[in-house]
Amino acid sequence: MDIKDCLRLPEDKEAFACMKKVLKSPQGSCPSRLVLLLEHDGCEPCEQALTQYAEDIKEEAVQVVSIASEEGRDIIRQNNIEYAPALIVLDCQNKIIDV
Repeated sequence: MDIKDCLRLPEDKEAFACMKKVLKSPQGSCPSRLVLLLEHDGCEPCEQALTQYAEDIKEEAVQVVSIASEEGRDIIRQNNIEYAPALIVLDCQNKIIDV
């Protein structure tokens, strides 16, 4: 099973658990990752997302990226993201993986 298979699962919780499992296993030359894009401090939805994914962040299943960072700006630009927080699945080129 790969990330795209996980994204096709009908239940969000099931798909998320599947993605975390796939991401823990060795991947090919272009590994995928789960990224939580966040705005500045004081963003209430961002704080809620941090709380919601705290365990996944601690386990390094989800990486936190600030939209103010160079990486964050690059991800936003490449994928036309218009809001944060956003939990996205990226390939090694910082492109969103979809089905």
